[in-house]
Amino acid sequence: MVTAVSGNTLTLEDPLVWSYNLNPRLKAHVVRGMRWSGIEDLTVSGDASYTGYMISYWSSYASWVKNVELTGGKSNAMLSLYRSLRTEIRDSYLHDTLSTTDGYGILTFLDRVATAPEPRGLQSRIIFLKVCGTP
Repeated sequence: MVTAVSGNTLTLEDPLVWSYNLNPRLKAHVVRGMRWSGIEDLTVSGDASYTGYMISYWSSYASWVKNVELTGGKSNAMLSLYRSLRTEIRDSYLHDTLSTTDGYGILTFLDRVATAPEPRGLQSRIIFLKVCGTP
């Protein structure tokens, strides 16, 4: 979020996620996404015909998944994060995918993901997560 503008200098609330050289070719791009939204205390079960993500965050900020169980389904990923910042996945259990290929638990795109607990950083965090597959 832009907190101040002074001439051709922007002050940002959070530092940029990626590094840029001294002469970047940047273009402003506004992405409307969800903010401060979470999913808690939920169980989602998919059968063999379901091939999508069970939970997907696209362009989210400061969102969370807490105490969620995802099971079954035939997707390669049960939960996906795409262009998300400060998204937290905590105390959740992903297991028994019916995928016949690799069967990821979590798939991230254009995110900075860390598994370190406190203190809260700018990256998304995965804390106390159990991911299991069928043998």
